[in-house]
Amino acid sequence: MGDAIVSYGVGAEEYLARGRRRLAEGSAEALFYAAFELRCGIEARMQEYLEARQEILRKKRHGYQIAKLARGLERVFAGGDKIVELLIFESDGTPRQQLYFTPVRSSLRRGAAKLGDLLHARPTQLGEDHRWWGEQRALLEEMANELGLACFGTLMGPPLLEKATGRMSIVVRTVSDDPLRLTAQIGHNVVMKVSYLDTVPEEMLKAAERRGTNFG
Repeated sequence: MGDAIVSYGVGAEEYLARGRRRLAEGSAEALFYAAFELRCGIEARMQEYLEARQEILRKKRHGYQIAKLARGLERVFAGGDKIVELLIFESDGTPRQQLYFTPVRSSLRRGAAKLGDLLHARPTQLGEDHRWWGEQRALLEEMANELGLACFGTLMGPPLLEKATGRMSIVVRTVSDDPLRLTAQIGHNVVMKVSYLDTVPEEMLKAAERRGTNFG
């Protein structure tokens, strides 16, 4: 019998994990494979955000190009590079949920655009002590940290108002990675506080450390 087929995960976090493993190898060769995994991870995360909103996806189809995906996200979510913090309380003030949307920030998209030297054949041979290797590693490590941030949040986009129903709609990634739509039911009152943040809250950093995730 042949070798068992090993599943190759195509989720953003799976690409990120493989990219980090390649970087940890420390070899020049591994940088090229890390670049591929991280580039795919960026695309995958952007696609995950779009696909979480099926009613929007039916109207807009996007390919693999970072720029096209970014334009699609900008049309759907107008928050730009802001981190969205959503606090949900029961009507009596009892905390219910604390959710975050961590976007694929413009700095990460710009980094993806710089990967051409690692995703195509090298035009010239470089010595192992050439500074180019260090520059590429620094870029990839920065991108891995940024992608780690983009993968941190479980909120698959800022809250959106559904025009057809007048209800506020939220999509959250569940443990099974199957997006779950949470919509407040008629007669059930909750209080939502939405904050748009420039920096990562301290509690997110601590939670990321517990998960073994590092990001800048």
